[in-house]
Amino acid sequence: MHPYLQQQLLTKVSGNLTTRSNVFAVWLTVGFFEVTDDSVRPVKLGAEIGRRDNRHIRHRMFAIIDRTNLSIASCVASLAQPVLPSPRVATRGLPAMPLTVAISALWGTTPLPVTGPGIAWNIEVGTTVVVDTGADQEVVSVLAVNAQSRPPTITAGFTRPHAAGTPISLANTPGAPPIFLKPVAVTGPDPSPFWPYLPQPPYVIRVTLRVDPSRSNATTLAGEYDGIPWSIRPGAPLLLDVGPNQEVVTVGGPFTVDPASATGSFLVTVTRPHPEDVLITNTLLGNPGPQPDFRPRHPAFSASVRHHSIIH
Repeated sequence: MHPYLQQQLLTKVSGNLTTRSNVFAVWLTVGFFEVTDDSVRPVKLGAEIGRRDNRHIRHRMFAIIDRTNLSIASCVASLAQPVLPSPRVATRGLPAMPLTVAISALWGTTPLPVTGPGIAWNIEVGTTVVVDTGADQEVVSVLAVNAQSRPPTITAGFTRPHAAGTPISLANTPGAPPIFLKPVAVTGPDPSPFWPYLPQPPYVIRVTLRVDPSRSNATTLAGEYDGIPWSIRPGAPLLLDVGPNQEVVTVGGPFTVDPASATGSFLVTVTRPHPEDVLITNTLLGNPGPQPDFRPRHPAFSASVRHHSIIH
């Protein structure tokens, strides 16, 4: 697993603990200078305008930039067939041999039900793809694409085996604003009276969360996280846990809602063990890099990079 993805949750915590951070303080000073030669690039500058008479004007600005909510487009597609790289690649650390595999889609839209219509994404040659989650996660670069095939295929150098249906995320495409949910309770199967006593996955668990009873019912659980409203419906993909046991699960319904305790619950099938206080989120954290036509007021970015004031 790529070290950055393995420690993805710590990138959010580290901003409060170390000098390495996703929160930045920016001081900006703008001055005005005479241009002495505009035939070259960069242009040559002379004296600051008005400085000789102490009438120069400088504009100053201070800003705090918080990137902790940045995420990548998660679970946008899936493998349509198993990936079985050569055993020598996985066990001996040999260079990955390119494999052509079928996937569910090459383009689509990441829905943003809270802030806007969605963010368009596509997989093409050069796209950095994050395959799987947990201990089996790996990052590959797309070497070739066949959009005419049904289903479409990509070619990349895989080093780990993956089952059909494995989720695919895009490291260079922004995702939905992250929502982190902590269960009130997680109920699984009863322990066995025989060794190994603890049930072995896969099995079904019931997850209970704090919800807004006025917005929740048998088909929707809704609430708010850090000022961002969220909703969960049957069939929605969610990420459980962090580290090697992280996995993508599909929410099952119908839901149960208890207005008295302001809680709601849903069912999921897990294939890995998880603690009772397992972290639940909707997207993988990560910096997708520079984005064309970035505007802080645009619905696609307003919830991830929220501005409190703009000085005109």
